[in-house]
Parts: sequence; C-alpha cells; structure tokens
Amino acid sequence: MKSPLAIVGVGLVSPLGRDAEEHAFLARAEAGPAAPGGFVNAEGENVPCFACPWLARTLGRAERVAALASAAVRAALADHDARAGSAVPRARIATWLVVPEEADAGSALGAALATAVGAFDRMPRRLAGGAEIFRALGEADALFARGDADLALVVAADSAVECARIEALGALARHPWGPDGLEPSEAAVALLCTTPARAAELRLDPWASVLAVGVRHGRANDDDDEPVDGAALTALLRELSAARPGEVRGVFGPTRVDALRRREWDLAQARTASLWSPELVAACADAELGYLGEASPAASLALLVACLRHGAWPDASAASIPPGALAVAWGLGRSGLRGAALVVGEGTRRSGAPAPRRATTGARPEPCTPRVRPLARPEPPALAEPEPPSDDDAEPPDVRLPTDGGTADGVRLLPERAAASSATEVLQGRIADALDRLAMLARHRRERPLAERAATTARLLAALDALAVLGAAPVELLAYLDAEGTEDPWVPAAVALALATLGASSAGEALVELAALLPASDEHVRTVGWALAWSPLRDGAGLAATLRAAERPTLVALGLELGGRLGSLPASELEPHLGRGTPLEVCAAARAFARAPGAEVAGAVERRLHELWAAPELDPVELAASLELARALVVSGARAPLGELRARPELAARLGAGAVELLALGGSLEDAGVLESLLRRLPPSEGTLDAVARLGHPGSWAHLAHYLDDPELAEAADRALRTLFGPLVPERPAPARAPWVRAIAEARLPAERRLRRGRRWSASDVAAACLEGAASAAAIAVAVDELRADGGTAPDALVELARDT
Repeated sequence: MKSPLAIVGVGLVSPLGRDAEEHAFLARAEAGPAAPGGFVNAEGENVPCFACPWLARTLGRAERVAALASAAVRAALADHDARAGSAVPRARIATWLVVPEEADAGSALGAALATAVGAFDRMPRRLAGGAEIFRALGEADALFARGDADLALVVAADSAVECARIEALGALARHPWGPDGLEPSEAAVALLCTTPARAAELRLDPWASVLAVGVRHGRANDDDDEPVDGAALTALLRELSAARPGEVRGVFGPTRVDALRRREWDLAQARTASLWSPELVAACADAELGYLGEASPAASLALLVACLRHGAWPDASAASIPPGALAVAWGLGRSGLRGAALVVGEGTRRSGAPAPRRATTGARPEPCTPRVRPLARPEPPALAEPEPPSDDDAEPPDVRLPTDGGTADGVRLLPERAAASSATEVLQGRIADALDRLAMLARHRRERPLAERAATTARLLAALDALAVLGAAPVELLAYLDAEGTEDPWVPAAVALALATLGASSAGEALVELAALLPASDEHVRTVGWALAWSPLRDGAGLAATLRAAERPTLVALGLELGGRLGSLPASELEPHLGRGTPLEVCAAARAFARAPGAEVAGAVERRLHELWAAPELDPVELAASLELARALVVSGARAPLGELRARPELAARLGAGAVELLALGGSLEDAGVLESLLRRLPPSEGTLDAVARLGHPGSWAHLAHYLDDPELAEAADRALRTLFGPLVPERPAPARAPWVRAIAEARLPAERRLRRGRRWSASDVAAACLEGAASAAAIAVAVDELRADGGTAPDALVELARDT
C-alpha cells in the first residue's frame, strides 16, 4: 500500500445488532443473534435460523440485502454526515459493491445492492465474491494515490434467511464449504475509508488503520487442497507482515466455520509462528453471528475494527488488545480467493470524539452514561420489480445454493410468526437478555469458587456495558422487573446494579421504586443491598438514609443493609431498630452491628435476642432475626448465646440448623454432645454437613461418611470430610465410603483435638484454605466470621472478599 488506509466509518448490521458498537459490546457480553423462529421442516419441527427481527421473514433475499446494506451505509456515513451536512452528496466518494458471486448486475440481488449506494454512485465498481472486500481496499488505496477520490465506500451484504437457502445450507452441513454447526444468518457491512491526511482535514476520527492488504488465489474445489490453500494463506500473511514487523495480537477469520478452514488456518499459523504473539486472541465472525455467506469476510474485518475501536473482544475474560497493537482479518470466497488485511487500532481519539459506553474500568463497575438513541428503525427501501435471474447466475457445481427467491418443500415459514418486530420489542428483548445474564453472573460471584471470580466479574461488567450501549433507561429496567417478578432475589439485584451503574438522572427515584417492589424477604434485602453497595452509587449514604426514613419495613431494612455495608451507619441509628423494629429490620441491623460492633449497641442486641428466645413460639421471620442477632454477638466475641444453647436443649431444637451453625461458628469440642442430639432430629443437608466439619470434632467422621452412600449428599459429604481431614484420600472421580473409612482408621488422629484439613485447627489454615481458590465468596464470609469468633483477625484480603459478598 502507498500509505495506511484510515477507516473513518463502519456500518455493521446483523441479527446481533444495528451498528458496530452494538456488535462489539453485545458479542463481548455473550449475547447471541436474534433467533425469532418461524421456519419449520416438513415434520413441523423448528429449523434454527438467525434473522434481523425488524425485517419480516417473508421478505426475499434481494429485499433483505437491500434493507441491510442501506442501514449499514447510513451508519458508516454517520460521522461524515454530521460534519459535512449537505456536502455529502457532492463529496468525491468512490464506491465498491462486493456482491455474492451469482449476483450480476442484471439479477434482482445485484439491483437491490445497487440501491444502497445509488445516492453516491450510479455506477459502482462491482466485485463478485466475499473475499473481494480486500481487493476493494487495495484499489481504494491506488485511487487515493492518484488523487481521484476523497473517500472510498466499500459495501458487502448477504442473507441466507429464506426457505430455499435454509434448506440448501442444511443439505450442505457435511460439505467442505458447508456451515459446520452454524445457523443461517445475514449481515451487511459498509466501510468508509480515506487517507490519514484527508481524515484530519475532514475532522473524522479514524477507527483503525489498514497497514497492508492483499489477496491470493487458492483452489475452488476442496477435495484435497489443505496444503495448497494453507500455502496460499501462508504467503499472504508473510506478505502482510512485511509492511510492519511486529507480533500480531488479534485475528478474526473463519477458523470455526468447518474442519477444513481450521486445518488451513493451523497450517498457515504454524508456518508463520514468529508473527503471532503468545497472547494471541482469535475470534470468528461466523461463530458469533451465524453463517453469513458472502458477507463473512467483510463482517470479520468490520467486527475486528469495532473491537479495536472500543477495546472490547468477544471473550470478556480474554486479554484485551492494547491500543496500537497489530491485528489481522482474513476471509475467503467460494471461488478460492483468499484475502487478508493487517490492521492497527488507533491509540488515541480526536478531541471531542465520543468515548465508548462502558463500565469496565477496574474490577468494579463505574458510573456510565447510557447511550441515547432513537428507537425508530428505518423502513426497508422500496424496490423496483425484480428482474428475472439471468442464465449466468449459475452456482459453482460443488456448491448448490439457490439464487434469489424460490420456495422449498423441506422448509416452510409459519405465517403467524413471519411479521417484523417493533423497535420497542427488539430493544426490550435485548435488555431482558442482558439482565438475565447479569443476574446469573451476580449469583455466580457469590456461589462459585474464588478462582472463577475474575472471569465472572469480567463477564458481569460486560453485561453492564451491553446495557449501556443499548441505552437501557430506568423505565425499561423496571419493566423487566415487572415482567420477571421478584421471586428470585438476584433479578431485582441485577436491576438495582444496572440502575446505579448507568447513572441516569432519575436513578435514585427508580431505586426507591424498585425497593418498594421487594417482598418482605431477608434474602432479597441482603442481595439487593450487596448490589447497591458494590455499584458506583453517586450518593449511597443519601439513598440509605432515604430508605430508612420510609414507612415500609422492607425499605427500612434495605436502608439499614446498605448503610451497614457502606460503613455510613452510626451506632446510634441501630439501637431503635434493634429495640422496636420489625424482624426484617432487626436482621439488617444485626448484620450492620456484626460488621462494626460497638459497646453502646451490644446491650440492645442482647436484650432483643433475650426477648425473642424467651417467647414461647417464633414465626420463621422472628427465628431468622434471632439467629442474626446471635451470630452477630458470637462474631463480636460474646459467648452468652452459646451458653444458652447448651443450657436449653429445647431452644437448640427450636433453632434447628441455625443452632448447628452457631456451634460451628464459635463452639468447641465439648459441644459434640449438643450437636449430636440436634443432628438426630434434623434432616441432613449440605449446610449441616459443612457445619459439622467446621466444628472439627474427629469423631464426627462416621456421621459424615454415612452420607457418602447418599446420591444427593455424596458430594457434600466428600467436601465436608476434606474440610475436616484434608488430603488423607487422593482425588478420585466420585466419592466413595470405603477409602475414607480405611484412611481415617490408619491416620489414628487424636480425639481431643479440633481439626481442620487433618491438622490442629488454626487461623492460618482457615485463611489458607480460603485463598487457595476453591472456596466460594459465601464460604469465605463464613470463614471470616469464624476467625473473628475465635478472637482473631482475618487477613485483609479475606475481609475485602467477605465484604463483597
């Protein structure tokens, strides 16, 4: 190339999103393309297919491609349009159309594609075959060198969303060119390019720069040509690398389309091993978007540019591509042409250029302004009556895909499901998908092992980014909560986290409205309280105070929970709620006391606990409140609650599993008798087995080993035995009772020692077990309480992890 080619506009439209920014962040958030359904086979079974939901499935291929291409062109020209205004039609814009090989100028598909660029060029340069996108960029570079144009617009589009093509693609599933496990899909790409100097004159912010581009011919018949095509791709990659030596950090190409393409890429990568960074991140546009046909190479390049522009990669947990890093996009056409481009991301943006909508700086969310965008979608352009296909529209003999239109007996479209979706329906569906994922990942942060925390957090933040890019407003977030309900506490937690992160001006009011929808459940209070405390609330203390001033007990409890987690709740605020508050308020106040115990409040905690335990009966909410109070006292160093449990067997029986947990938290080996009498009356559970193990009495092995024969509790029993006795038995595929019994008998452990992992219980062992990565955040919080109840202090790393639970 004469000079780098600056990409100053990208349009990318597919069932995943309406522009390049949506594609970058939705792919990173693991959002899949829209699959509205409606296609069935002769037996009435659903035939999977991805389709842009705002286009009716009854539209033919030509109409769909025209609508997609027009939308992509508008997106690519948006920045230039905003700066040049009426000068856009007068600008010297050279246009290339990359069309499917069967779409000549006389076909309906060819005519439809031409309508997308008709306003700029009545006679665009036409290139047949998906890989020709790379040849078009090379020709644009030569055009700029001669001074014959200011801008170059390259457009490519294809669709497989019609009955005949879906059926044909299904028949090709085992063909070397077939979509191996990919659903039929559609996409349009528009790239606006110019020289760096001209981009500066037009005040256009480059997304990325193409340093080198090239094409090489391979074979069109894929019977035995892996070495031939691998050699062609190898030569092409070496040619590109000569333009700028350095390690390539990212690559987009059809490596996951089928086994043949994977072998071809593996050969080329092995032959050019010195080009690739050890941290290479590879992705495949077809794997993210579905089978794109002749639009696949252009989509690979556009998606790569979008990811470089916004610092987002399809795998949120993968290493990001740093600014200025080299990346490669490659693709191929059915004629055997291979094409590739060497691309570098722009490390800086022009002053005033919009920053990407994201909340992923650091390990926690940061305030993020959501995208503001109109909901209206453009109508498909009106098309002239399609001309009959010419006789030249024949497919290559080894790939029999249908041309425009047509019907198929094997796949049909259900009329009642063929209509297009409204813009509001599409947006709400996308927001609901992101919130579903956000709720799932928030739960995983607490329940999955610590070793998975970093990857889970990255995925959670990616879901928040997706909501920001979609422009999710409080009304849409609350509408999702209304539709999903509040039975699962992580659903309102996800909505609360999104509301606080997106930072809308009405977020505070919306959060109060959300709190009013919560049921009178302590689990909901705890979960939503965590979400609000972890979020980047601009005035968390103010929101907590507002909630505490409400009349509804649930709101008051949430205010106490939030204030206690933020450390903004003075001890004087706790005493009234402990003395006269509802059980729900008492639970939240007790947890706040446990986080920062104070002598002036301890008396109120003890009095309320005595009052509850003196009552002849306790309903479930009162019982939970009494256990929170007792736990708070034990964690703060008090031993009175444990003394009452030992002296009052009927109280211990009434508390049930809660009494077992209290004994495990602050008890001793002398409590084995009390524990044994409790376990006789209680149904076994994972929680009670874990509590028995944490108490550490060596003689409890028989109770734990008994449940190794229980299919439902075998895993929990095995974990409990390892907590108690450590690595006495090597890892094995499944829990078994006999090896444990034999190993424990051979160990001859003294019965007078409290054990943890086969050794005398010690704070260092408890902390070490947590930091190994196998424990969940919830288990770490229990371990921190255990260390505090023993009179010691937990390591700062554990305290921070427990606070984040």
